[in-house]
Amino acid sequence: MKRLAVGVACSFLLMFQAVSQAETASLPPDLPPLEGAKALSAEALERLESGQPGAARLRFEAVRSQRAALPTPTPTPDYAPLSEDAKVIAALAMAAFEQGDLATARLEFEKMRLLSPGHPMPLVNLGTIAFQSGRLDQSAALFQQAIRAEPNSPEAWTLLGMVRVYQDQPDLALAALSQAVLLTPDNPKVHNYLGVAVGRKGWFDGAEAELQQAITLDPKYADAQFNLALIYLQRDPPNRALAARHYQTALKLGAPADPEVEKKLKE
Repeated sequence: MKRLAVGVACSFLLMFQAVSQAETASLPPDLPPLEGAKALSAEALERLESGQPGAARLRFEAVRSQRAALPTPTPTPDYAPLSEDAKVIAALAMAAFEQGDLATARLEFEKMRLLSPGHPMPLVNLGTIAFQSGRLDQSAALFQQAIRAEPNSPEAWTLLGMVRVYQDQPDLALAALSQAVLLTPDNPKVHNYLGVAVGRKGWFDGAEAELQQAITLDPKYADAQFNLALIYLQRDPPNRALAARHYQTALKLGAPADPEVEKKLKE
């Protein structure tokens, strides 16, 4: 049952592989609090990219707890604001994208990237185009570049998590989507994808909780209804009554019929 409709309120640490008690994270003692948080964020990204999502998660939690005690700083991005020329090119690129002309959109966003080096906007949009074109590795690399430019970008974290789901890398998906849900806890799409990633690990209680949260935030979210039906069918034993209820709701909301799901519901 490979199809997924395209994402923690429960304990985040339970979603990750066991981490040694020695693997703890604290801010570097020789740096001011804000600079220490930035250093720890960079270390978290390195751990994430080296395949250590549990260690990365601990560092993100340490950063969040430390920053909560600090005055809210005025954002000081490392990249320059968009020039007027870059804004014009961005408008042309978005118009092409909305018309489905991905080739033209890609060319325009590449021009924008040259005019605004390091700015996350062209990186996120180029990553989205690569994602929609099936170039998942390239897409992930672009979203990671956007995160380096703007670590608090919920869009970049969410999209990176979506790519990891499609790459069938649930640990990396969990790390990215957990960060996204911290930044945008009221985004139903983040909870939906997070539920899918948790389900891929076989943690059905956590998956159910995330998908239910997505539906609470958006009762008309067909994808989340469909994915929740899949989770109920994957339980042991399957809960076909609840699966059927959510599957029928998904159909009413516009999801396409799925012969494999319907077969499972009749078993």
